[in-house]
Amino acid sequence: MWRPTPEGLTDLGLGIVRAILGTVTEGLVVTNASGEVISYNQRFATMWKLPERWGFEADTQMLLAHSISMVRHPGRFKERIDQAIDAREHVFIDEVELLDGRIFERSKYPVITSDGEVSARVWCYREVSAQRHLAEQRLVVSERLASVAQFVASVTHDINNPLMSISANVDYVLSELEDDPRSPAVLPVREALEDVREGLDRIRVLVRDLGAFSRLDQQTNAPSDVRAILESAITMAGSRPSEIPPIELQVEPVPFVAADEARLSRVFLNLILNAAQSFEEVRSAGNVVVIRTAKTPAGNVRIEFEDNGKGLTEMELEGVFDPFVPVSPQSPGTGLRLVLCKNIVEKLGGTLRVQSELGRGSRFTIELPPAFRR
Repeated sequence: MWRPTPEGLTDLGLGIVRAILGTVTEGLVVTNASGEVISYNQRFATMWKLPERWGFEADTQMLLAHSISMVRHPGRFKERIDQAIDAREHVFIDEVELLDGRIFERSKYPVITSDGEVSARVWCYREVSAQRHLAEQRLVVSERLASVAQFVASVTHDINNPLMSISANVDYVLSELEDDPRSPAVLPVREALEDVREGLDRIRVLVRDLGAFSRLDQQTNAPSDVRAILESAITMAGSRPSEIPPIELQVEPVPFVAADEARLSRVFLNLILNAAQSFEEVRSAGNVVVIRTAKTPAGNVRIEFEDNGKGLTEMELEGVFDPFVPVSPQSPGTGLRLVLCKNIVEKLGGTLRVQSELGRGSRFTIELPPAFRR
């Protein structure tokens, strides 16, 4: 791994450096003060696909020419090396993009002697391709969602006005038919109008969800009592008893959190409704949704929503927070309920995670920072 013994290194120091170079998972190159290569490790040789016949005997010019032939921007690559050497004692970090699509994070660390001179430099190469590609994908998704949000905000406004007018007229006609509700002529009309009203209610829910999706940045946070917000959400869920299974509340005292109470209540309600949809028959004996609160060892607030419903398949679990994708094919709605929950929680500085086992149920866990840290 070493060619000539580097000047100034004792046998012990040389042995320590050799051991470090051989065990680390990053590609490492050691150069002297003038920039000549002293040594490099096997990981560097593998990352840069050095010819096997070179072993560890490649000199500076060989390594430089080989590296330049592999990078997407050769001029910049060499220029940045020169800049890093000129920086002398400063730590230097940049990224190198290869022609094959891989991305390396490159960093340089000077070795400073006791009299303040740079005696050597350690160059570290770490592959970050997966992280960078993921970040790029997330940026693309974020930009697309921003465009969707702008479009949705416009569309929901345009839908709401005629929707209100249609709903009002349906309600008016139904009220006019109340004089003779059992008439053979009136009954089918009433049934048809009830179907229309049910359809309008579904459109109203869709518009509401889309509107909330387009206004995620518009929230005002204040110290809020999690238990009070939970009780409010449970009360709202209880307004439709045929759609909600029994709820068991297991609460411990927890700190206040900084939140927009209306939005956090919406998150809790959505998670309750999501749990309800996990049951084939909502009111069957044994069905239950357990809601727990607790303070974590780190001082955060944890809220759990656990059901003993049908659970999620592996594929459903992977896409559970994807926008416009229902939790399962049988789930009604826009597929925005859980992505709204996750986005709201993350904007509060928290996290929303899910665990699920097919046939046994699911648990959604929110963790939020307290409004006040001691």
